[in-house]
Amino acid sequence: MLGQDHRKGITLFELQKMFPTNEEAKKWVAGIRWVDKVQCPKCSSDNIQTDVTHKTMDYRCRKCRKWFSVRMGTIMENSRLPILYWVYAVYIQTSSLKGMASMKLYKELGITQKTAWFLSHRIRKAYQDSLGGLEIFVGPVEADETYMGGKEKNKYNKDKL
Repeated sequence: MLGQDHRKGITLFELQKMFPTNEEAKKWVAGIRWVDKVQCPKCSSDNIQTDVTHKTMDYRCRKCRKWFSVRMGTIMENSRLPILYWVYAVYIQTSSLKGMASMKLYKELGITQKTAWFLSHRIRKAYQDSLGGLEIFVGPVEADETYMGGKEKNKYNKDKL
């Protein structure tokens, strides 16, 4: 197991350059979610209206007439927190060797401890599940000093595939 000194990844300054605004973070999430075309999460239609004036919903399906945003169907659904906070929280949780407690996360992001706890639990759930059908976290992932994954030969016989 490599220590934190030997790990490679982006720095906090690089992350700030990548996502200077919430709009940039929203574009990045949309690019991950919909590689080719924006699709309605309700009816999977690609006949989407993008020039909408809704306060929180960026898209409207012309087929089923439902409003939706990049958050729907992800861990960010039903959260009013800007997407930029989610991006920073995921970065902090995944770049720390053993994750980060919600008490420290709320101090780092300037949010309430309850919101930080909510963020942490949603991010940990994303380690197990997939985000919008995409496997974002690949390989062994450590959460709260628990390793999920590992080599097949190290498992108990009853757990081997």
